[in-house]
Amino acid sequence: MQCKKEAKYKEIPRLTREEEHLLLKNKNDPAAHKKLVDTNMGLVLRMAELYKCKGIKMSVLVEAGKKGLIKAIETFDCEKSKDIKFIAYAVWWVIKHIHHERMWGRARVVK
Repeated sequence: MQCKKEAKYKEIPRLTREEEHLLLKNKNDPAAHKKLVDTNMGLVLRMAELYKCKGIKMSVLVEAGKKGLIKAIETFDCEKSKDIKFIAYAVWWVIKHIHHERMWGRARVVK
């Protein structure tokens, strides 16, 4: 059974490469930033599902993945990375933040 959030993000249409680069050039604009996050949350949900494990709630992994997505948006350089799709760049940041949460998230809870 799909969660409501996943179903919501599947309904959001994907951006073309041109639309994506235009939004990334204007990433300091709150509306552009929000649209980039919303259109790429499907990636976060899929990665959180792949890396879920016992003892960590799915919502915690999604939040960690969202932080990774935001980091990817902030650091992606459209001018230097014209041949690279944003999603290929973002997946690394999303997985990195999810792994960090899996490894160190429990240590914070124990304290």
